[in-house]
Amino acid sequence: DVDRQISEHAGFAGTGTIDGRQTAKYTTGTVNARGSVEFLAQKFDWIEYLLLGTKTGSGTVASPYVYALGKSTKSITITENINNVTTDSERTFAGMVINSATIRASVGQPVSVNLELMGGKLAKDTSISAAVALHTDELYNFSGGTIEMPDATSIGNVIDSVEITVNNNYTILYGFSEEAVNARPGKLNLGIKF
Repeated sequence: DVDRQISEHAGFAGTGTIDGRQTAKYTTGTVNARGSVEFLAQKFDWIEYLLLGTKTGSGTVASPYVYALGKSTKSITITENINNVTTDSERTFAGMVINSATIRASVGQPVSVNLELMGGKLAKDTSISAAVALHTDELYNFSGGTIEMPDATSIGNVIDSVEITVNNNYTILYGFSEEAVNARPGKLNLGIKF
């Protein structure tokens, strides 16, 4: 979704019967780009772009992934290719940030993810990017969970679904430009439902 923030301005009253009531000029404002991406999880490298920190660990039982919370913005580029018969079209959304994410898992189901993106840069051209091969990794499958309460007392076989939400509450910064020059994360909101 791209919103150009166009403003309408009425003219002064003059000799015409509807002068002063009709639009005399349009001015363009800032560019707001938003989008959502839904997928089934095969990798979790993208979480660094959601939490703005770095990942440690190798993803094994002995060395699980640990994602640090960070303060600095990490952005991604999204391209939309339209392979037309005559002239191709590509829209490139550079500097998109993951404003929020919802990760859902239920026993026996693959882990699903919904990302909400935002940004303010859009470029168009007539050459499309090469297709990127899909991951060959298997989908993550949720097999249940355990709660420890109180004092590390484990209670097993009680969790059959989980939903994790992360919201960065970004503010897009424009400066003296109609396109975004940066994004500032706000208060981090984390939620979990069992």
